[in-house]
Amino acid sequence: APAPRKMKQYFKQSNVPAMIMEYPLPPQLAREALVRELDGRKALAHFVDAVLEYDPARRWGPDRAAEHPFIRGDWGDTSYATAATASSPPPSSAYPSPDSIASSAHTAHAAPHAHSLAGARRA
Repeated sequence: APAPRKMKQYFKQSNVPAMIMEYPLPPQLAREALVRELDGRKALAHFVDAVLEYDPARRWGPDRAAEHPFIRGDWGDTSYATAATASSPPPSSAYPSPDSIASSAHTAHAAPHAHSLAGARRA
């Protein structure tokens, strides 16, 4: 019997929230922009985790998803992180803090096409 083929691995992360949080940061972000970027990423990671939940009984429906701060554009609202949710995203301590990456953000090699969530935020 032929050996099973190894699947190609496109990302080093094993889940979508980790992909979102570990995507290269745009170079030379000011501290305020870095905080806004990380807040947006945390909100997006939580939202994606909740709406892509495998268990349909725990998965968020469209009404609940529409009220998420990421969809509303209110990334500073962290009530989603403390409220009981259907999904269990990684604890916020699993995400980098602005202080822990501020110096590395300026020296890290970012992809030339890296886009900031902060730039996509609606006013």
